[in-house]
Amino acid sequence: MGQRLGEGWETLPPELLDAYDRWHLSTGYDTTLVRWLEGGMSEAPVALVAQFEPHVTSRQAVLKFMRDGPEAARRTRRALDHSPAEFRAAHLVELIGEAVPLDGWWMIQMEIAGGDRSTVRPLLDLLHRGGLTGACAVVTESVLGGWNPALAHRPLRMTAGAYLRSLLGDRLRPGSALSRWAAANGTAATVRWVPDGDGGQGLNPLALASGDESISLLVQRGRAHGDLNVRNVLLRGDDPRGFRLIDFGDFADDAPLARDPAHLLLSLAREWLGDLAVGSSARHALMVAVVTPGKSQAASVAGAKEAGEAFHDTAQRWADGTGFGEHWRLQALLSLIGCALIFTGRARLPDDVRRWFFDLAVYGTREYRRLARDLGEPQAPMSGRPGTSRPELGVPRSRAEIDAQLTKQMPFMQRTMGNKNGLVGTALELLDERERFVCLAPCRIRGGTPGSAVILVSDRYVRTAELDTQYQTSGVTRVAHGEIRELCLYPDRRLGLLDTADVRVATDTIELLARGLLRNQAEFLVASLEKLTGLRRREAEDGSVAAAWRDLVDALRDTRFEDGMSGDLAAGIESLRTALRRRRPPHPRNPDEVEGLVRHLNEILSGAASHAPPEQVSAARSSARLIRGRLLDLLTEARP
Repeated sequence: MGQRLGEGWETLPPELLDAYDRWHLSTGYDTTLVRWLEGGMSEAPVALVAQFEPHVTSRQAVLKFMRDGPEAARRTRRALDHSPAEFRAAHLVELIGEAVPLDGWWMIQMEIAGGDRSTVRPLLDLLHRGGLTGACAVVTESVLGGWNPALAHRPLRMTAGAYLRSLLGDRLRPGSALSRWAAANGTAATVRWVPDGDGGQGLNPLALASGDESISLLVQRGRAHGDLNVRNVLLRGDDPRGFRLIDFGDFADDAPLARDPAHLLLSLAREWLGDLAVGSSARHALMVAVVTPGKSQAASVAGAKEAGEAFHDTAQRWADGTGFGEHWRLQALLSLIGCALIFTGRARLPDDVRRWFFDLAVYGTREYRRLARDLGEPQAPMSGRPGTSRPELGVPRSRAEIDAQLTKQMPFMQRTMGNKNGLVGTALELLDERERFVCLAPCRIRGGTPGSAVILVSDRYVRTAELDTQYQTSGVTRVAHGEIRELCLYPDRRLGLLDTADVRVATDTIELLARGLLRNQAEFLVASLEKLTGLRRREAEDGSVAAAWRDLVDALRDTRFEDGMSGDLAAGIESLRTALRRRRPPHPRNPDEVEGLVRHLNEILSGAASHAPPEQVSAARSSARLIRGRLLDLLTEARP
């Protein structure tokens, strides 16, 4: 009669533990709990144990408890049967017997091959020790090349949206944990632009997943684990080449191969997050180190950068050897986006962790779109943008031609007081040799004074640039017409008697906002871009409240700043904080005061909603109510 030994068994639900004890009485070996290996997608309890019976059994095993044991056992056997013999012997664990019924639960047992009595530990144990980078490289190389020495499935052509949907599956359906979280945080798939976690706006990865407005790529498919993480990769001794994979009940032999390395890397990131303060710059630095380690400079995440490079570089070398290297780079980023959304949808994770993973998905989406452009891949047609030839507008890059165009486009006072000759020189500096000049308008950006910047449209690009007193340019931003996804015109009367407007040009990754253009110049500029891109403008209403500010007005009206502790306050103001963080064009009336109040309210609420003492929470509620009243006065004709 075997015994259950060791501490920690109470992690199991009482009814399950009782059923396990009754079953264990029928065995002849003792079972000692070594450690729990939780952390996978299934949320099923997984234990590493030692089983011993004198003269009969001495082995280390893995026990997994779940609701659907027979199906998991079938998938595990499929993984064993469909894996190369060499990889199976070196890196997979074998099933022990059949699935065991335990009063509504099931248990499957897996033996670590050879009855190995050496110390076994999960990859997680290397998190703060030497050897992590090497182990990451070994595991990545092996699950790609060793498990797939020859691919049995031809690459599958998919759009980015279709690829993400294949990774996310039912998580995108209404009512799922991911969909509920997104709706509560103002990031549902119907919201195209969302905060990017770095003070800006980015394309919503859920919007990318719900559509097919993207390039087509060839997806490499083969054998994959399906839930690879830091707790189901077991190491023996100091040599990572002897690693073992456990809990591979989600195995598939036609899975996207970029998914396993991405999920394993993000499971490491989940552990690193625990060492970094919520809201700290180090958390954003970790995001950069994981997605784009080549851009990482922060010393605080040097270890994460090394691990990220190991994953990315090792996988890329394997893909280059297959001849699909460029397609792999795109798949790797999309896999990080999809797996980050999987983590976002895990309700058991703290909300700050779920938010970080969503922000990582936004950042990854931006990098994906940038890489797609750099690779020169053709974009799929956008709705409403027929594939007709681009109209030829504008004049050649010539001082005389540009001077004549500006004479037509600028009123007399602007031509004389604004130094048209200086602006002609600016246009010549910004344009490439073969571009045609269409229009230019003085404006302001980044809070500068009127005329301290220009927005220039050519037959190929839109540019903004800041100007000094000598008309020298700096801070130049360029957007190709084919990248533009949205054109907006916002009425504005901040310059006294002059009728002015703001123009917004948005792509999937960046946004150009030119402020304070003369209204007729803004109209001409946007009309020109409509002809050049096939897009139609979205014009905000010129009423008591600009359309772009309505969500903030609604959030201000709905938030009541109830009494309670910081946690209560945080729960009640999440929608308002999301609205406060969203980037908008300046409000038509009193823009500077509105901007200052929005910034001040966001600072007050951010400080009070994060483990603040009761007196700070009380003071924050009082200040917030006052600021809300003043903002509603400014944003509406009459406060409700």
